[in-house]
Amino acid sequence: MRAKHKLTELSIKQSIKKANSITKTIKISDGGGMYLQIQPTGSKYWRMNCRINRKQITLSFGLWPDVSLAEARKRQEESKEKIVKGINPIEEKREQSRIQLEEMLVKETKEEILKNTFKSVSIEWHKRKSPGWTEKHAREVLNSLKHHVYPDLGEKPISTITKQDVIANLRKIEAEGMHETCYRVRQRLEAIFDYAEIEDHCIGNPSKGLQSIFIKPQPKSHNSLPISELPELLKKIETDNVTYPSTILAMKFMILTFVRSSELRFANWDELDIESKEPLWIIPAERMKMGMTHHVPLSNQAVEILREMQKYFDP
Repeated sequence: MRAKHKLTELSIKQSIKKANSITKTIKISDGGGMYLQIQPTGSKYWRMNCRINRKQITLSFGLWPDVSLAEARKRQEESKEKIVKGINPIEEKREQSRIQLEEMLVKETKEEILKNTFKSVSIEWHKRKSPGWTEKHAREVLNSLKHHVYPDLGEKPISTITKQDVIANLRKIEAEGMHETCYRVRQRLEAIFDYAEIEDHCIGNPSKGLQSIFIKPQPKSHNSLPISELPELLKKIETDNVTYPSTILAMKFMILTFVRSSELRFANWDELDIESKEPLWIIPAERMKMGMTHHVPLSNQAVEILREMQKYFDP
């Protein structure tokens, strides 16, 4: 007999909206033992409680909305059919993973498995991905692995690394209060294991679905100046008798062009064309965050500031 379902996609969205103000885990039932478990972190898991051989077990059907309500119900019915036949879905999944591992062992010799350490596979992944990154980002990614992952997992064959190995590694970073670093390292681990799985170096991704068990990094607040206070700021800049004149000019120039301080600090006079009818500053791609050449049209006021700057710098 099929379960009488209670949920709709609309009721799920309404429940999630209400749950946003709640700081504890809540469950919304769909009937037949299946429910959507909403974590305080925002993650939403499909779960089903059932009994097999007089023992209660909890099955997991994935994350909403990746797994829709219809798909979760389909998995629920499939699991119930297995239980009626005396099959434990959890044990079946473990057996399937064991068979997959054996198949992989047939494909690869023991020497090849030992050779494919986390470090060697991650370096291979990094080489393939880095051409699409800036040099700075590529360096940061590799350094984060060297400092935070390689000491624990670097020399382990990647096919032998478990979810608990990954959690233990990330817990060390979290324990030091480096929540932003933990968040980014987890993302990189997930990408590396995805790559390793595609290349047949491992089965499954032990770093997937872990975001909910770690402290979410707090968004960084960037102080901003309300537009109403801009005239007061400009007045203070004009009357400042302490700051170097070149620094004051740079501040005025940034207000007119909206560039980052690093782009202005490392600017070269060859990048600036202030003599043409349409003055332009061309910032080369290697100095831009997104790795793309940036064109900055220069107003008359910006050009005047640059002419004044020439007194302090040799073009």
